[in-house]
Amino acid sequence: YRVAWSVAHMGQYFFNSLLISLCAVGLVTALGSMMAYGLTRLRFRGRGWVMGILIASLGIPGFLLVVPLFVMMKDWSLGGFNFMDSRTGLAVLYGALAIPFTTFLLSAFYRSLPSELAESAAIDGATPWQIFADIYFPLSLPGMVTAAIFNFLSTWNEYNFALIFLTNPEFKTLPVGLYNLKVSQEYAVNWPAMFAGIVILCLPTFLIFVALQEKIVAGLTVGAVKE
Repeated sequence: YRVAWSVAHMGQYFFNSLLISLCAVGLVTALGSMMAYGLTRLRFRGRGWVMGILIASLGIPGFLLVVPLFVMMKDWSLGGFNFMDSRTGLAVLYGALAIPFTTFLLSAFYRSLPSELAESAAIDGATPWQIFADIYFPLSLPGMVTAAIFNFLSTWNEYNFALIFLTNPEFKTLPVGLYNLKVSQEYAVNWPAMFAGIVILCLPTFLIFVALQEKIVAGLTVGAVKE
């Protein structure tokens, strides 16, 4: 484990994966919860089309997005900051790609909450933002935890986009670093270090499921049965 953590730079890769995953999860949870609330509780023209587009986008294979995303991120800059070859850029990309799934999951959760809460708050003069922030946001925490867990695991284990959009060795994520370790030892494999790296990669996933399995099941089954 010492060799894998320090010599093979698994410690740096672990930090990169953790930073990118947490930033992506925070971004998509905030945006996805607001979008899900707007699509389920606010009345406006075209919301059905928006939800349909989000659901349809879930069926688009990720490899079809590689070229357009690469061109966009290569040419896109914000205040002189280039999103290509950046941990921030990859976190934003992960967050954007996870918005459809998060919105779809939280929409089912918001539909299970009683609409009388919003109606009573509106009668008392609460704005839509106050209704969301003070009422629906606290009540939807179990669903947000479920969405956050699934999004964290998907970004933690993601390989293709991290390989393509991060070329700086210091920014490599754990899956890419583990594969690079395997390639570098093709003819003289240090199996203990290799399996130590695999354990480092899988351990957070295992601990999350063990510690939060009840919240995952509760969040997924909310709204499945009508009372």
